[in-house]
Amino acid sequence: MNPLKTTALLAGWLIAGLCAPAHAGKDPEVAAFDAVKALVGTASCHKDSDCRTIAMPAQACGGPQGWLAYAPAQTDAAALARAMAEWGRQQQARPGKRISTCAVVPDPGAYCAPAVAGTQARSCQLRPTPAGGALQER
Repeated sequence: MNPLKTTALLAGWLIAGLCAPAHAGKDPEVAAFDAVKALVGTASCHKDSDCRTIAMPAQACGGPQGWLAYAPAQTDAAALARAMAEWGRQQQARPGKRISTCAVVPDPGAYCAPAVAGTQARSCQLRPTPAGGALQER
């Protein structure tokens, strides 16, 4: 499987697991992730320069597991960095062996995406990562 697709699937699985309603308010890792989501909010923007990226907590073998786009005009970057660090601490505190692909996940950068049908708001999104060669095994 393409390493990019593998990383996307793992990130999707992680986020889906963290957002599961059965764990809401009970799991410190879920609470830490919810704090990150609350700080990012809608990430509204008007132009590409309104957007930034921040690394998501580390893979088991080091390096970010992915990136998150946010709008600094709406989000306190220092508070977001602290929330990301707390999320990472909660992930590391989870019992059991942590696994990862150990793929290098480069910062794709962020841009101000056009409004989605039915909404007026533009939002910060991650730039698409080119297929093939964007991720490298460590």
